Amino acid sequence: MKKIIAVALCIIMMVSMMSFNFAVSAEEYGLMSEVYVSASGAANASGLADDPCTLERAFALVKDGGTIHVDGTVVVSESFRFTKAVTILGDNKSSDVLDLSAMPEAIGLGGDTTFDNVTLKFSSHSVYANAYALTVGANCATEGTVSVYGAGNGGSVNRNTSVTLLSGSYYQVYGGGNLCVVDGNTSVIIGGTADVINVHGGGYGNRVNGSTYVWVGDNANGKCNVADHSGSYYIIGGAYSGIVEGSTTVVFTGNAKANYIVGGMDGADQYIGEGSNLYITGGKAMSAYGGSNSKDQMSDVNVVMTGGELEQLMGAGSGRSGVDVGLTGNVAIKLLGGTITRRVFGGCYNEYSLGGGWTTRGYVSGTITLVIGDEANITFTYSDGLSSDHALSAQSRRSGVADDENGIVIFTSNVAKNNNTLKTGTVAGGNACKSQSVDANVIPAGDANLDGEVSNADVLAIMQYIYIPEKYPLLVESIADVDGESGITSVDLLVIYQNIYNAN
Repeated sequence: MKKIIAVALCIIMMVSMMSFNFAVSAEEYGLMSEVYVSASGAANASGLADDPCTLERAFALVKDGGTIHVDGTVVVSESFRFTKAVTILGDNKSSDVLDLSAMPEAIGLGGDTTFDNVTLKFSSHSVYANAYALTVGANCATEGTVSVYGAGNGGSVNRNTSVTLLSGSYYQVYGGGNLCVVDGNTSVIIGGTADVINVHGGGYGNRVNGSTYVWVGDNANGKCNVADHSGSYYIIGGAYSGIVEGSTTVVFTGNAKANYIVGGMDGADQYIGEGSNLYITGGKAMSAYGGSNSKDQMSDVNVVMTGGELEQLMGAGSGRSGVDVGLTGNVAIKLLGGTITRRVFGGCYNEYSLGGGWTTRGYVSGTITLVIGDEANITFTYSDGLSSDHALSAQSRRSGVADDENGIVIFTSNVAKNNNTLKTGTVAGGNACKSQSVDANVIPAGDANLDGEVSNADVLAIMQYIYIPEKYPLLVESIADVDGESGITSVDLLVIYQNIYNAN
Protein backbone atom coordinates (compact mmCIF):
# COMPACT_ATOMS: atom_id res chain seq x y z
CA MET A 1 0.00 0.00 0.00
CA LYS A 2 2.80 2.40 0.89
CA LYS A 3 4.45 1.69 -2.45
CA ILE A 4 1.24 2.54 -4.29
CA ILE A 5 0.90 5.82 -2.40
CA ALA A 6 4.53 6.71 -3.09
CA VAL A 7 4.12 6.03 -6.79
CA ALA A 8 0.95 8.15 -6.89
CA LEU A 9 2.71 11.04 -5.17
CA CYS A 10 5.55 10.83 -7.68
CA ILE A 11 3.11 10.95 -10.57
CA ILE A 12 1.33 13.98 -9.10
CA MET A 13 4.65 15.80 -8.59
CA MET A 14 5.75 15.01 -12.17
CA VAL A 15 2.44 16.27 -13.61
CA SER A 16 2.72 19.47 -11.55
CA MET A 17 6.25 20.06 -12.78
CA MET A 18 5.24 19.41 -16.38
CA SER A 19 2.34 21.88 -16.12
CA PHE A 20 4.63 24.50 -14.64
CA ASN A 21 7.26 24.06 -17.33
CA PHE A 22 4.61 24.17 -20.07
CA ALA A 23 3.32 27.51 -18.72
CA VAL A 24 6.79 29.04 -18.89
CA SER A 25 7.30 27.61 -22.38
CA ALA A 26 3.97 29.10 -23.53
CA GLU A 27 5.12 32.60 -22.55
CA GLU A 28 8.53 32.03 -24.09
CA TYR A 29 6.99 31.11 -27.44
CA GLY A 30 4.53 33.98 -27.85
CA LEU A 31 1.23 33.08 -26.25
CA MET A 32 0.86 36.18 -24.06
CA SER A 33 -2.10 38.35 -25.08
CA GLU A 34 -0.81 41.50 -23.31
CA VAL A 35 2.86 42.54 -23.25
CA TYR A 36 4.36 45.75 -21.84
CA VAL A 37 7.38 47.68 -23.12
CA SER A 38 9.08 50.81 -21.80
CA ALA A 39 12.10 53.02 -22.31
CA SER A 40 13.92 51.10 -19.58
CA GLY A 41 12.61 47.68 -20.56
CA ALA A 42 15.12 44.82 -20.38
CA ALA A 43 15.84 42.33 -23.15
CA ASN A 44 15.22 39.41 -20.76
CA ALA A 45 12.23 40.82 -18.86
CA SER A 46 8.92 38.99 -18.57
CA GLY A 47 6.90 41.65 -20.39
CA LEU A 48 4.38 41.93 -17.55
CA ALA A 49 3.09 45.33 -16.44
CA ASP A 50 5.58 45.50 -13.56
CA ASP A 51 8.45 44.04 -15.59
CA PRO A 52 8.38 45.69 -19.04
CA CYS A 53 10.70 44.57 -21.81
CA THR A 54 12.07 45.80 -25.12
CA LEU A 55 9.96 45.80 -28.32
CA GLU A 56 12.09 42.98 -29.73
CA ARG A 57 11.40 40.88 -26.65
CA ALA A 58 7.71 41.83 -26.78
CA PHE A 59 7.35 40.38 -30.28
CA ALA A 60 8.90 37.15 -29.04
CA LEU A 61 6.40 36.98 -26.18
CA VAL A 62 3.13 38.28 -27.63
CA LYS A 63 0.72 35.94 -29.36
CA ASP A 64 -0.40 36.63 -32.92
CA GLY A 65 -3.14 39.26 -32.68
CA GLY A 66 -2.13 40.34 -29.17
CA THR A 67 -1.52 43.82 -27.73
CA ILE A 68 1.75 45.57 -26.87
CA HIS A 69 1.55 48.52 -24.45
CA VAL A 70 4.09 51.35 -24.81
CA ASP A 71 5.23 53.46 -21.85
CA GLY A 72 7.55 56.41 -22.48
CA THR A 73 9.90 56.65 -25.44
CA VAL A 74 10.78 53.23 -26.79
CA VAL A 75 13.70 53.31 -29.23
CA VAL A 76 13.54 50.50 -31.77
CA SER A 77 16.79 48.99 -32.96
CA GLU A 78 17.91 48.83 -36.59
CA SER A 79 17.60 45.04 -36.58
CA PHE A 80 13.97 44.93 -35.40
CA ARG A 81 11.31 43.54 -37.74
CA PHE A 82 7.49 43.46 -37.46
CA THR A 83 6.72 39.73 -37.65
CA LYS A 84 3.19 39.30 -36.23
CA ALA A 85 -0.31 40.74 -36.14
CA VAL A 86 -0.36 43.15 -33.19
CA THR A 87 -2.04 46.20 -31.70
CA ILE A 88 0.47 48.70 -30.29
CA LEU A 89 -1.04 51.09 -27.76
CA GLY A 90 0.19 53.97 -25.66
CA ASP A 91 -1.65 55.75 -22.89
CA ASN A 92 -0.88 59.26 -24.13
CA LYS A 93 0.56 60.19 -27.53
CA SER A 94 2.34 63.19 -25.95
CA SER A 95 4.48 61.04 -23.69
CA ASP A 96 4.44 57.59 -25.29
CA VAL A 97 6.65 57.39 -28.39
CA LEU A 98 7.64 54.52 -30.65
CA ASP A 99 10.93 55.70 -32.16
CA LEU A 100 11.40 53.89 -35.47
CA SER A 101 13.94 56.34 -36.88
CA ALA A 102 16.86 53.88 -36.69
CA MET A 103 15.07 51.21 -38.74
CA PRO A 104 15.87 50.65 -42.43
CA GLU A 105 14.17 53.02 -44.87
CA ALA A 106 11.71 50.29 -45.93
CA ILE A 107 9.69 49.04 -42.96
CA GLY A 108 7.67 45.91 -43.71
CA LEU A 109 4.77 44.48 -41.70
CA GLY A 110 4.32 40.79 -40.93
CA GLY A 111 0.67 40.81 -39.90
CA ASP A 112 -2.38 43.04 -39.39
CA THR A 113 -1.09 46.01 -37.37
CA THR A 114 -2.89 48.76 -35.43
CA PHE A 115 -1.34 51.77 -33.68
CA ASP A 116 -3.16 54.13 -31.32
CA ASN A 117 -2.49 56.62 -28.51
CA VAL A 118 1.17 56.79 -29.46
CA THR A 119 3.56 59.01 -31.43
CA LEU A 120 5.29 57.24 -34.31
CA LYS A 121 8.71 58.75 -34.94
CA PHE A 122 10.27 58.30 -38.38
CA SER A 123 13.27 59.74 -40.19
CA SER A 124 12.50 59.31 -43.89
CA HIS A 125 10.68 56.01 -44.19
CA SER A 126 8.25 53.99 -46.25
CA VAL A 127 5.96 51.51 -44.51
CA TYR A 128 4.95 48.49 -46.58
CA ALA A 129 1.91 46.70 -45.17
CA ASN A 130 2.50 43.69 -47.47
CA ALA A 131 -1.28 43.27 -47.91
CA TYR A 132 -1.88 43.07 -44.17
CA ALA A 133 -4.39 45.51 -42.68
CA LEU A 134 -2.67 48.65 -41.39
CA THR A 135 -4.63 50.96 -39.08
CA VAL A 136 -3.46 54.15 -37.41
CA GLY A 137 -6.14 55.10 -34.90
CA ALA A 138 -7.62 58.49 -34.17
CA ASN A 139 -5.21 59.43 -31.36
CA CYS A 140 -1.75 59.10 -32.91
CA ALA A 141 0.86 61.61 -33.98
CA THR A 142 3.75 61.24 -36.42
CA GLU A 143 7.19 62.80 -36.61
CA GLY A 144 9.47 62.83 -39.63
CA THR A 145 8.57 61.93 -43.22
CA VAL A 146 6.66 58.74 -43.95
CA SER A 147 4.90 57.18 -46.92
CA VAL A 148 2.59 54.19 -46.70
CA TYR A 149 1.99 51.36 -49.17
CA GLY A 150 -0.78 48.81 -48.74
CA ALA A 151 1.18 46.12 -50.59
CA GLY A 152 4.90 45.37 -50.90
CA ASN A 153 8.13 46.80 -52.25
CA GLY A 154 8.38 44.87 -55.50
CA GLY A 155 7.19 41.32 -56.03
CA SER A 156 3.51 40.45 -55.68
CA VAL A 157 0.78 39.83 -53.10
CA ASN A 158 -2.30 37.66 -53.49
CA ARG A 159 -4.58 39.32 -50.93
CA ASN A 160 -6.69 42.46 -50.72
CA THR A 161 -4.98 45.45 -49.16
CA SER A 162 -6.35 47.74 -46.45
CA VAL A 163 -4.88 51.02 -45.17
CA THR A 164 -6.82 53.11 -42.62
CA LEU A 165 -5.28 56.33 -41.32
CA LEU A 166 -7.24 58.40 -38.82
CA SER A 167 -4.47 60.64 -37.47
CA GLY A 168 -0.89 61.67 -38.20
CA SER A 169 0.75 63.30 -41.23
CA TYR A 170 1.95 61.43 -44.32
CA TYR A 171 3.73 62.40 -47.52
CA GLN A 172 2.03 59.88 -49.80
CA VAL A 173 -0.22 56.84 -49.41
CA TYR A 174 -0.78 54.07 -51.94
CA GLY A 175 -3.36 51.32 -51.66
CA GLY A 176 -1.07 49.15 -53.76
CA GLY A 177 2.69 48.77 -53.57
CA ASN A 178 5.87 50.07 -55.11
CA LEU A 179 6.26 48.21 -58.43
CA CYS A 180 4.26 45.39 -56.82
CA VAL A 181 1.48 43.28 -58.37
CA VAL A 182 -1.68 43.13 -56.24
CA ASP A 183 -3.83 40.11 -57.06
CA GLY A 184 -6.89 41.50 -55.28
CA ASN A 185 -8.63 44.77 -54.41
CA THR A 186 -7.18 47.78 -52.60
CA SER A 187 -8.74 50.03 -49.97
CA VAL A 188 -7.51 53.34 -48.55
CA ILE A 189 -9.44 55.20 -45.84
CA ILE A 190 -8.23 58.64 -44.75
CA GLY A 191 -10.34 60.05 -41.94
CA GLY A 192 -10.26 61.60 -38.50
CA THR A 193 -7.57 64.29 -38.50
CA ALA A 194 -5.11 62.49 -40.78
CA ASP A 195 -3.21 64.70 -43.21
CA VAL A 196 -2.02 63.11 -46.47
CA ILE A 197 -0.50 65.17 -49.27
CA ASN A 198 -0.83 62.54 -51.98
CA VAL A 199 -3.28 59.60 -52.00
CA HIS A 200 -3.53 56.85 -54.64
CA GLY A 201 -5.94 53.94 -54.50
CA GLY A 202 -3.58 51.81 -56.59
CA GLY A 203 0.18 51.48 -56.49
CA TYR A 204 3.23 53.18 -57.86
CA GLY A 205 3.64 51.37 -61.17
CA ASN A 206 2.75 47.76 -61.95
CA ARG A 207 -0.84 46.53 -61.59
CA VAL A 208 -3.88 45.84 -59.43
CA ASN A 209 -5.81 42.86 -60.75
CA GLY A 210 -8.96 43.92 -58.89
CA SER A 211 -10.54 47.30 -58.12
CA THR A 212 -9.34 50.27 -56.06
CA TYR A 213 -11.25 52.26 -53.42
CA VAL A 214 -10.38 55.55 -51.72
CA TRP A 215 -12.48 57.18 -48.97
CA VAL A 216 -11.48 60.60 -47.63
CA GLY A 217 -13.69 62.19 -45.01
CA ASP A 218 -14.15 63.46 -41.44
CA ASN A 219 -11.65 66.32 -40.93
CA ALA A 220 -8.90 64.89 -43.10
CA ASN A 221 -6.30 67.20 -44.69
CA GLY A 222 -7.06 70.09 -42.39
CA LYS A 223 -3.76 71.76 -43.38
CA CYS A 224 -4.75 72.00 -47.05
CA ASN A 225 -5.24 75.47 -48.54
CA VAL A 226 -8.05 74.63 -50.95
CA ALA A 227 -7.77 77.91 -52.88
CA ASP A 228 -4.09 77.37 -53.73
CA HIS A 229 -3.97 76.55 -57.47
CA SER A 230 -0.42 75.25 -57.07
CA GLY A 231 -1.35 73.18 -54.02
CA SER A 232 -0.15 69.58 -53.76
CA TYR A 233 -3.01 67.79 -51.99
CA TYR A 234 -4.08 65.16 -54.54
CA ILE A 235 -6.60 62.34 -54.18
CA ILE A 236 -6.31 59.80 -57.01
CA GLY A 237 -8.66 56.84 -57.32
CA GLY A 238 -6.26 54.60 -59.24
CA ALA A 239 -2.53 54.07 -59.64
CA TYR A 240 0.37 56.20 -60.70
CA SER A 241 1.60 54.92 -64.09
CA GLY A 242 0.03 51.54 -63.52
CA ILE A 243 -2.87 49.27 -64.40
CA VAL A 244 -6.18 48.66 -62.61
CA GLU A 245 -8.04 45.78 -64.20
CA GLY A 246 -11.28 46.55 -62.33
CA SER A 247 -12.74 49.96 -61.48
CA THR A 248 -11.48 52.93 -59.49
CA THR A 249 -13.61 54.69 -56.89
CA VAL A 250 -13.15 57.86 -54.84
CA VAL A 251 -15.55 58.96 -52.09
CA PHE A 252 -14.99 62.51 -50.78
CA THR A 253 -17.12 63.49 -47.80
CA GLY A 254 -17.40 65.09 -44.36
CA ASN A 255 -15.21 68.16 -43.81
CA ALA A 256 -12.26 66.85 -45.76
CA LYS A 257 -10.13 69.13 -47.94
CA ALA A 258 -8.11 68.70 -51.14
CA ASN A 259 -6.70 70.70 -54.02
CA TYR A 260 -7.37 68.08 -56.68
CA ILE A 261 -9.59 64.99 -56.77
CA VAL A 262 -9.20 62.53 -59.65
CA GLY A 263 -11.56 59.60 -59.97
CA GLY A 264 -9.29 57.75 -62.41
CA MET A 265 -5.53 57.40 -62.81
CA ASP A 266 -2.41 59.55 -62.90
CA GLY A 267 0.91 59.21 -64.68
CA ALA A 268 2.09 58.49 -68.21
CA ASP A 269 1.39 54.75 -68.51
CA GLN A 270 -2.04 53.81 -67.19
CA TYR A 271 -5.13 51.71 -67.85
CA ILE A 272 -8.52 51.19 -66.15
CA GLY A 273 -10.48 48.13 -67.21
CA GLU A 274 -13.93 48.88 -65.83
CA GLY A 275 -14.16 52.66 -65.51
CA SER A 276 -13.79 55.31 -62.84
CA ASN A 277 -16.26 56.48 -60.18
CA LEU A 278 -16.30 59.71 -58.18
CA TYR A 279 -18.75 60.39 -55.35
CA ILE A 280 -18.71 63.78 -53.61
CA THR A 281 -21.07 64.10 -50.65
CA GLY A 282 -19.22 66.72 -48.59
CA GLY A 283 -15.87 68.37 -48.06
CA LYS A 284 -14.22 71.19 -49.97
CA ALA A 285 -11.84 70.98 -52.92
CA MET A 286 -10.60 73.20 -55.71
CA SER A 287 -10.93 70.84 -58.70
CA ALA A 288 -12.49 67.44 -59.31
CA TYR A 289 -12.09 65.23 -62.38
CA GLY A 290 -14.10 62.09 -63.01
CA GLY A 291 -11.55 60.65 -65.44
CA SER A 292 -7.76 60.37 -65.52
CA ASN A 293 -4.82 62.76 -65.66
CA SER A 294 -1.88 62.71 -68.05
CA LYS A 295 -3.07 59.99 -70.46
CA ASP A 296 -6.22 58.95 -72.35
CA GLN A 297 -8.79 56.81 -70.52
CA MET A 298 -10.45 54.00 -72.45
CA SER A 299 -13.43 53.34 -70.18
CA ASP A 300 -16.56 54.98 -68.76
CA VAL A 301 -16.84 57.61 -66.03
CA ASN A 302 -19.51 57.95 -63.36
CA VAL A 303 -19.70 61.10 -61.19
CA VAL A 304 -22.28 61.80 -58.47
CA MET A 305 -22.23 64.98 -56.36
CA THR A 306 -24.78 65.45 -53.58
CA GLY A 307 -22.91 67.80 -51.24
CA GLY A 308 -19.65 69.61 -50.59
CA GLU A 309 -18.08 72.54 -52.42
CA LEU A 310 -15.89 72.71 -55.52
CA GLU A 311 -14.43 75.49 -57.59
CA GLN A 312 -14.71 73.40 -60.74
CA LEU A 313 -15.91 69.97 -61.87
CA MET A 314 -14.78 68.16 -65.02
CA GLY A 315 -16.48 64.93 -66.02
CA ALA A 316 -13.47 63.46 -67.81
CA GLY A 317 -9.72 63.98 -67.39
CA SER A 318 -7.15 66.73 -67.54
CA GLY A 319 -4.53 67.53 -70.18
CA ARG A 320 -1.63 69.77 -69.22
CA SER A 321 1.88 70.76 -70.38
CA GLY A 322 1.02 70.14 -74.00
CA VAL A 323 -0.25 66.58 -73.42
CA ASP A 324 -3.72 65.90 -74.88
CA VAL A 325 -5.84 63.73 -72.57
CA GLY A 326 -9.08 62.37 -73.98
CA LEU A 327 -11.58 59.70 -73.07
CA THR A 328 -13.09 56.91 -75.14
CA GLY A 329 -16.25 55.92 -73.34
CA ASN A 330 -19.35 57.48 -71.83
CA VAL A 331 -19.48 60.09 -69.08
CA ALA A 332 -22.46 60.24 -66.70
CA ILE A 333 -22.58 63.13 -64.21
CA LYS A 334 -25.36 63.51 -61.66
CA LEU A 335 -25.01 66.92 -60.00
CA LEU A 336 -27.77 66.62 -57.41
CA GLY A 337 -26.46 68.79 -54.58
CA GLY A 338 -23.51 70.75 -53.27
CA THR A 339 -22.00 74.00 -54.49
CA ILE A 340 -19.78 74.76 -57.48
CA THR A 341 -18.51 78.33 -57.64
CA ARG A 342 -16.77 78.59 -61.01
CA ARG A 343 -17.54 76.12 -63.79
CA VAL A 344 -18.79 72.67 -64.80
CA PHE A 345 -17.71 70.84 -67.94
CA GLY A 346 -18.94 67.34 -68.72
CA GLY A 347 -15.88 66.51 -70.81
CA CYS A 348 -12.13 67.08 -70.60
CA TYR A 349 -10.12 69.93 -69.16
CA ASN A 350 -7.77 71.55 -71.66
CA GLU A 351 -5.09 74.02 -70.71
CA TYR A 352 -5.17 77.62 -71.86
CA SER A 353 -2.21 79.97 -71.50
CA LEU A 354 -2.82 83.72 -71.57
CA GLY A 355 0.34 84.16 -73.57
CA GLY A 356 0.19 81.07 -75.75
CA GLY A 357 -3.46 80.13 -76.22
CA TRP A 358 -4.71 76.55 -76.09
CA THR A 359 -1.98 73.99 -75.42
CA THR A 360 -4.11 70.80 -75.30
CA ARG A 361 -7.15 69.53 -77.23
CA GLY A 362 -8.51 66.47 -75.44
CA TYR A 363 -12.14 65.46 -75.92
CA VAL A 364 -14.63 62.68 -75.18
CA SER A 365 -15.41 60.07 -77.82
CA GLY A 366 -18.73 58.87 -76.45
CA THR A 367 -21.88 60.26 -74.85
CA ILE A 368 -21.79 62.85 -72.06
CA THR A 369 -24.90 63.16 -69.88
CA LEU A 370 -24.96 65.94 -67.28
CA VAL A 371 -27.96 65.76 -64.94
CA ILE A 372 -28.58 68.74 -62.63
CA GLY A 373 -30.95 68.43 -59.68
CA ASP A 374 -32.98 70.84 -57.55
CA GLU A 375 -30.42 70.92 -54.73
CA ALA A 376 -27.46 71.71 -56.99
CA ASN A 377 -26.05 75.20 -56.48
CA ILE A 378 -23.87 76.46 -59.33
CA THR A 379 -23.21 80.00 -58.12
CA PHE A 380 -20.71 81.39 -60.66
CA THR A 381 -19.39 83.57 -57.82
CA TYR A 382 -15.70 82.72 -58.22
CA SER A 383 -13.78 85.86 -59.18
CA ASP A 384 -10.04 86.28 -58.58
CA GLY A 385 -9.95 88.19 -61.87
CA LEU A 386 -11.18 85.20 -63.87
CA SER A 387 -14.94 85.66 -63.84
CA SER A 388 -15.02 85.44 -67.64
CA ASP A 389 -14.45 81.68 -67.51
CA HIS A 390 -17.66 80.84 -65.66
CA ALA A 391 -19.32 78.01 -67.56
CA LEU A 392 -21.87 75.19 -67.49
CA SER A 393 -21.47 72.76 -70.36
CA ALA A 394 -21.93 69.07 -71.08
CA GLN A 395 -18.86 69.12 -73.33
CA SER A 396 -15.11 69.62 -72.97
CA ARG A 397 -13.35 72.85 -72.12
CA ARG A 398 -11.48 73.49 -75.35
CA SER A 399 -11.17 75.82 -78.29
CA GLY A 400 -13.82 76.19 -80.97
CA VAL A 401 -17.13 74.46 -81.64
CA ALA A 402 -17.18 70.92 -80.30
CA ASP A 403 -19.54 69.29 -82.79
CA ASP A 404 -17.69 65.98 -82.47
CA GLU A 405 -18.82 65.62 -78.86
CA ASN A 406 -22.24 64.27 -77.98
CA GLY A 407 -23.27 66.07 -74.81
CA ILE A 408 -26.59 66.84 -73.18
CA VAL A 409 -27.62 68.76 -70.07
CA ILE A 410 -30.76 67.49 -68.34
CA PHE A 411 -32.48 69.19 -65.40
CA THR A 412 -34.55 67.14 -62.97
CA SER A 413 -37.16 69.91 -62.83
CA ASN A 414 -37.83 73.47 -63.91
CA VAL A 415 -36.64 74.53 -60.46
CA ALA A 416 -33.21 73.07 -61.21
CA LYS A 417 -33.22 74.67 -64.64
CA ASN A 418 -34.12 78.13 -63.34
CA ASN A 419 -31.61 77.96 -60.47
CA ASN A 420 -28.66 76.92 -62.63
CA THR A 421 -28.62 79.00 -65.80
CA LEU A 422 -26.85 77.43 -68.76
CA LYS A 423 -23.94 79.54 -69.89
CA THR A 424 -21.39 79.59 -72.70
CA GLY A 425 -17.92 79.38 -71.22
CA THR A 426 -14.98 81.67 -71.92
CA VAL A 427 -11.48 81.74 -70.56
CA ALA A 428 -9.63 84.64 -69.03
CA GLY A 429 -8.96 87.41 -71.50
CA GLY A 430 -12.25 86.98 -73.30
CA ASN A 431 -11.09 84.27 -75.71
CA ALA A 432 -13.86 81.91 -76.77
CA CYS A 433 -13.70 78.63 -74.93
CA LYS A 434 -16.38 76.80 -76.92
CA SER A 435 -19.78 77.36 -78.40
CA GLN A 436 -22.66 75.88 -76.44
CA SER A 437 -24.06 73.15 -78.69
CA VAL A 438 -25.98 70.98 -76.26
CA ASP A 439 -29.64 70.50 -75.45
CA ALA A 440 -31.00 71.54 -72.07
CA ASN A 441 -34.06 69.50 -71.16
CA VAL A 442 -36.05 68.83 -68.04
CA ILE A 443 -35.83 65.13 -67.26
CA PRO A 444 -39.05 63.20 -67.99
CA ALA A 445 -41.16 61.76 -65.18
CA GLY A 446 -40.32 58.11 -64.60
CA ASP A 447 -36.67 58.38 -65.67
CA ALA A 448 -35.43 56.76 -62.46
CA ASN A 449 -31.87 56.16 -63.64
CA LEU A 450 -31.54 59.74 -64.95
CA ASP A 451 -30.30 58.81 -68.41
CA GLY A 452 -32.65 61.16 -70.26
CA GLU A 453 -35.28 58.64 -71.38
CA VAL A 454 -37.94 56.39 -69.85
CA SER A 455 -37.37 52.72 -70.62
CA ASN A 456 -37.58 49.23 -69.16
CA ALA A 457 -34.32 49.97 -67.35
CA ASP A 458 -36.24 52.50 -65.24
CA VAL A 459 -38.95 49.90 -64.51
CA LEU A 460 -36.24 47.54 -63.23
CA ALA A 461 -34.58 50.27 -61.15
CA ILE A 462 -37.87 51.20 -59.47
CA MET A 463 -38.79 47.56 -58.87
CA GLN A 464 -35.45 46.96 -57.14
CA TYR A 465 -35.93 50.10 -55.05
CA ILE A 466 -39.41 49.03 -53.91
CA TYR A 467 -38.24 45.62 -52.70
CA ILE A 468 -34.69 46.39 -51.45
CA PRO A 469 -34.40 50.20 -51.07
CA GLU A 470 -31.24 50.08 -48.94
CA LYS A 471 -29.41 48.15 -51.67
CA TYR A 472 -30.92 49.89 -54.71
CA PRO A 473 -31.54 53.55 -53.75
CA LEU A 474 -32.85 56.08 -56.25
CA LEU A 475 -30.83 59.28 -56.54
CA VAL A 476 -33.95 61.42 -57.10
CA GLU A 477 -36.98 59.62 -55.70
CA SER A 478 -39.49 62.23 -56.86
CA ILE A 479 -38.74 61.35 -60.50
CA ALA A 480 -40.17 57.86 -59.97
CA ASP A 481 -43.31 59.03 -58.11
CA VAL A 482 -45.65 59.48 -61.11
CA ASP A 483 -49.13 58.41 -59.94
CA GLY A 484 -50.02 61.58 -58.03
CA GLU A 485 -49.87 59.81 -54.66
CA SER A 486 -47.08 60.27 -52.15
CA GLY A 487 -44.58 57.42 -52.08
CA ILE A 488 -43.19 55.01 -54.69
CA THR A 489 -45.28 51.87 -55.09
CA SER A 490 -46.20 49.22 -57.65
CA VAL A 491 -48.81 51.67 -58.99
CA ASP A 492 -45.98 53.95 -60.15
CA LEU A 493 -44.43 50.94 -61.86
CA LEU A 494 -47.69 50.23 -63.69
CA VAL A 495 -48.10 53.84 -64.84
CA ILE A 496 -44.53 53.98 -66.19
CA TYR A 497 -44.86 50.61 -67.93
CA GLN A 498 -48.12 51.70 -69.57
CA ASN A 499 -46.49 54.93 -70.77
CA ILE A 500 -43.62 52.95 -72.31
CA TYR A 501 -46.10 50.56 -73.98
CA ASN A 502 -48.22 53.40 -75.37
CA ALA A 503 -45.14 55.21 -76.69
CA ASN A 504 -44.15 52.14 -78.66
